[in-house]
Amino acid sequence: MTNQQYSALFHDPKWVNEALRAGNTGLWKITLYPEQERYEMVGNETMLELLGLDAHPEPGVCYQHWHERISPAYESQVVECVERIVSNHYAEVEYPWEHPVLGRIHIRCGGRLVGNHGNWFEIMGYHQDISEIQTMREQLAQSLSQLDQANHDALTGLMTRRIFFNQLGDWLTMNLAQRGAHILMADIDHFKAINDTHGHIAGDAVIRTVADCLRAELRADDLSCRFGGEEFCVLIPTGQTANAVAMAERIRRRCENTPAVFRDRVIPFRISIGLAPVPTEGAQGIRPDEKWVEHLLEDADQALYEAKRTGRNRTCMLLPGADGVSRMTCVLS
Repeated sequence: MTNQQYSALFHDPKWVNEALRAGNTGLWKITLYPEQERYEMVGNETMLELLGLDAHPEPGVCYQHWHERISPAYESQVVECVERIVSNHYAEVEYPWEHPVLGRIHIRCGGRLVGNHGNWFEIMGYHQDISEIQTMREQLAQSLSQLDQANHDALTGLMTRRIFFNQLGDWLTMNLAQRGAHILMADIDHFKAINDTHGHIAGDAVIRTVADCLRAELRADDLSCRFGGEEFCVLIPTGQTANAVAMAERIRRRCENTPAVFRDRVIPFRISIGLAPVPTEGAQGIRPDEKWVEHLLEDADQALYEAKRTGRNRTCMLLPGADGVSRMTCVLS
């Protein structure tokens, strides 16, 4: 086929319409007369089929039929899109459309200003059926929602223990040698007594309140999870012991000063915290295995046990000594 024949093909209306139909796309032109509040629309055959509009309607009738069938929930967005086209020369919008035969479809509409005549404007653009794309978006959103639910504890919204372990390992591999870190374990004091006195649903409210306190104090790169029952675990990404202790104490004090509210009851509670540094010696390039991570948690858990043993509502920390013997120190409340 010669270049001249190719050129003739691209200018053949039948060929162009078939190509647009294959892409679920129709073309239109809107003429706006704002001062007269008059609007006219013409569309090619593919656009009329796509939207289920009458074939070859009068320009004013075509615009009216199109505008009347836009969902009221999306009308303002479509009007805003037209206004953006007039002021910025190009804009796009997506909205659902009730097709008389196919039912609800999803449309992407884009247009460009092609004529500014002072008191009237000409816009040319397209409508494209993106129903398949919208369906895939919704399926993806549902899958991501299900994945998020699987990765987060239903009661608190914190990470599950499994995901925490995975992300903890990733963080330690990439950052430990440069930044250092501490592991924090927290447990609600006298939680059984809270359940016995107020009931298990009220106990759930206390657990949620602890999670809220954690979120209020933690930074974006701090990892936290509901470790199990009334116990929580946090990675504090700092090698500075003073900073880690300060963070632990802020969490403890916030819990102490934030009683849970269940129905008409206010339920005060306290937490105990165990803290342990993550050793950085030899950490460069090493992927921590599950046993190594569990050993870190055991150190923090040992410090938590000491906090419980010495009176609760306090932070205790396991510190490695220069002689290789670990020592326990507690911050008294």
